Amino acid sequence: MKITSVTVPVDDLAEAERFYGRTLGLPVRRDRGAALVVTVGGTEVRLVEQQSERAVDHLAITVPADAFSAAKSWLRERVELMTLDGQDEFEGSLSWRSRSLYFSGPSGSVLELIARHRLPALAGDVPFGPEHLLCVSEVGVAVPDVPAAIRLLQEATGLKVFGEGVGETFAAVGDDDGLLIVVAEGRPWFPTSDRRVTATPRAVTATGVCAAPIQLQLGSTTVSLHGAEATISG
Repeated sequence: MKITSVTVPVDDLAEAERFYGRTLGLPVRRDRGAALVVTVGGTEVRLVEQQSERAVDHLAITVPADAFSAAKSWLRERVELMTLDGQDEFEGSLSWRSRSLYFSGPSGSVLELIARHRLPALAGDVPFGPEHLLCVSEVGVAVPDVPAAIRLLQEATGLKVFGEGVGETFAAVGDDDGLLIVVAEGRPWFPTSDRRVTATPRAVTATGVCAAPIQLQLGSTTVSLHGAEATISG
């Protein structure tokens, strides 16, 4: 599936605009002052200001598989990379076939650049830039019961579990193009130990999911499926 839009809360729209527009160099625009819309390749990220609770979100952005080293050099000029045990590059398992970099985004969000080796996208010899941030390919979804949420998703949509299967606190559903990262509320986002998953309102639209309209509930998140599109909102 392809994630075409994401809506997430932030503490400060001005901070988010500086980060996505100036730091990462992505196209940004204000939507009648009520939201900030960021274009990340094929995905529109809509940021709304919410002061009531600090939301720690996770988004992963796909980069071309042959541009990982260039992406790292480009990113390190703009932000500090997250590390774990002195490591700032993270190799996915054999089932994921990926390499990742992690960094902080607005409101303490845990952002990721990921190169997925099964995807055909290649950058070639051109210098790496914001245009190589191809799409948002992962969105975190907080739930109180991960196995129950996965069963509900599979029964309603036919989406497949990705990777190593369903754990008590983590599971991924979808494919290399787009994944819902279903995690237990309060679990730390990798590679941190203190940025914990929060069940805050959010929305996701993905294409290529199922044919018939359907609606279901994942914890505090409502999932509405419309034809070939899935809309997830909290």
